[in-house]
Amino acid sequence: MDSGRNRPSTSARFLGAARALVEEAHERAGGLAWVVARADGDELVVLCAAGQAPGLKEGERFEPNSESDVLITLELPDGSVFGALCVLSPAEGAGQEERQRHLVHARRTAEVLASLLAAEWDVHAALKRAGEETLRAERARDEAFVDP
Repeated sequence: MDSGRNRPSTSARFLGAARALVEEAHERAGGLAWVVARADGDELVVLCAAGQAPGLKEGERFEPNSESDVLITLELPDGSVFGALCVLSPAEGAGQEERQRHLVHARRTAEVLASLLAAEWDVHAALKRAGEETLRAERARDEAFVDP
């Protein structure tokens, strides 16, 4: 996973939408828990979750079980890894049919999350450009008042 040092911070809008999406997905598709996590180096940190999984709290690191859990990587528009959408299964694991159902719902949910991330990315980029333009305009104004 990517450290994400150059990416915009996660907005309250994204977190609210992500929370609503995983709650809906959990209700529709089941699973022990649905989790949206951000990458922090090679680790995942919980941003929001729906369902019941012991020790799964926002802001804490967790490691999905590669044998039974469904994990879909969430990427930013520049191709860097934002984090992941995870569907956690009980310790004894899910049957193949249940895992397939989780995978289908997770792919759909991940597509929506990726669209939301892209929109947030665009907003962040626009705000950054606006700030840069404001600084340029202020410098030009200041230079106009300086005698040569």
